[in-house]
Amino acid sequence: MAEAVTPVAGVEAALARIAAVNPVVNALCLVDAEAARERARALEERLERGEDTGPLTGWTFTVKDAMRQAGYPTTAGSRALMDAVADASTACVARLEAAGAVAVARSNVPEFCYRGTTRNELYGQSGNPFAPDRSAGGSSGGAAGAVALGVGELALGSDGGGSVRIPASFCGTVGLKPTYGLVPRAPDGAGWLLLTHFGPLTRTVADCGRALDVMAGPDPLDPLCLPALGRDYAAAAHAPGDLSGLRIAASDDLGYIRLDREVRERFAEAVAAFAAATGATVEWADPGLASPLDTWNAIACGDNSASEGPLLATGLVGDDARALIEAGHGLSAEEYVAARNAAHEIATAWAAFHRRYDLLLTPTMECVAFPLADWAPRELDGQPIGEFYDDYCHFCYPFNLTGQPAISVPMAPGSGGLPLGLQIAGRRFEDDLVLRAAAAWERAQPWETASLPPAPARPAPAELGAAVAAGQRVATIAGTEAWSLDAPVRAGELFALDDGRTARAVRAWSPKAGELEVSFQLEP
Repeated sequence: MAEAVTPVAGVEAALARIAAVNPVVNALCLVDAEAARERARALEERLERGEDTGPLTGWTFTVKDAMRQAGYPTTAGSRALMDAVADASTACVARLEAAGAVAVARSNVPEFCYRGTTRNELYGQSGNPFAPDRSAGGSSGGAAGAVALGVGELALGSDGGGSVRIPASFCGTVGLKPTYGLVPRAPDGAGWLLLTHFGPLTRTVADCGRALDVMAGPDPLDPLCLPALGRDYAAAAHAPGDLSGLRIAASDDLGYIRLDREVRERFAEAVAAFAAATGATVEWADPGLASPLDTWNAIACGDNSASEGPLLATGLVGDDARALIEAGHGLSAEEYVAARNAAHEIATAWAAFHRRYDLLLTPTMECVAFPLADWAPRELDGQPIGEFYDDYCHFCYPFNLTGQPAISVPMAPGSGGLPLGLQIAGRRFEDDLVLRAAAAWERAQPWETASLPPAPARPAPAELGAAVAAGQRVATIAGTEAWSLDAPVRAGELFALDDGRTARAVRAWSPKAGELEVSFQLEP
């Protein structure tokens, strides 16, 4: 969206796009049109008074439903957290709003963000913007799917084991996991405290840099954030400059990863194209480390048990999330500390590797998006994958252990035109160099964005019309659930009423099994 777009026009464009695409992919779980319009009108009043409303004026964005946003529930896709309304917004949400951007919606996640695909019993399943019967990835799958389909300029995501980069690869977007601590997390829950990074998903590298410029920087409430680094991320993403002096490593397997053959082939083509476009010295190399999967699993499952374990007593945690919480129950303190120590050793080894290499290129994912009906791909390169946790994200989670910046940008698509991502990882604190490399790649190999036909208008459910007639703003539809791909209402969807008015769904969720609860607003 061009900078000259006014806040009101930007919000209306985003709301129209949500109404057109969210009924197809279910990327967004809550859409508050009234609040977004009120915020946009307030910005325009300030503009009329000659005030500076910030560098992102005219932008709209979505907030991942695991990130705190004042006045809204932070459910993390779980019935156990339906009433967890945030008193204050996390720093990056507040900073984006202070910079003139307007939040229009919250994006769907797997329960507690544990999975690399986006499905939960509360809000349902999020489809891929290129093929709605395929996974959007996770855990920021709703965020990636929405921004890929043109909803706003930015989607906020979080990444504890690939949760920004996995959906960026599957959905054909830009997704950056910044250096750990560059974007503060406060206020936030303690889950995956030393793994999770907040970062932007966008359609272009330039927009990613502009977003990071606003989001980055110290916060006195976050004891793990970094001091100001004095980097201009927007400039880096806009003008990559000369990269010919760089020494860059490329690896298609890090020495231990199985991946589909087409991914290996597309990646080899991308490495050659990257070398030609930048003039950099590119060598096939990796640090020679064993898989850190056991280390990551120990930390993640230990954190699951400590952070979400108490919620099991509610009886509202889904079976899949319950299993991943219980997997950490038997972990001893010594085993957890040993895993944290191993993570430190892994980070040290990667830092030594980057003394020789400025950047590393890898595929982002081992495969294209798998069917939405599955929790994971059933095989990689013709071989079954492991059954525990997400045994198909091996290019991603090492950099959650090391804290390095890593970005996913689209490369040539795989089978059926489904997107594939090129991952560019750099040294800690050198997010600007990672952005420069991504911008150079984008100039040399521009990509296509997702394009789905708008959802056909659906009749208003009788329960919705009855609620309006009774002066209510919530309707309950029995016999269906948000999980169903045929759910009759999705967040942000518009319905023409018999009295000539139009209703917009705020959210369509299933607090209880066997029913769909719809809250809605009447359009002005």
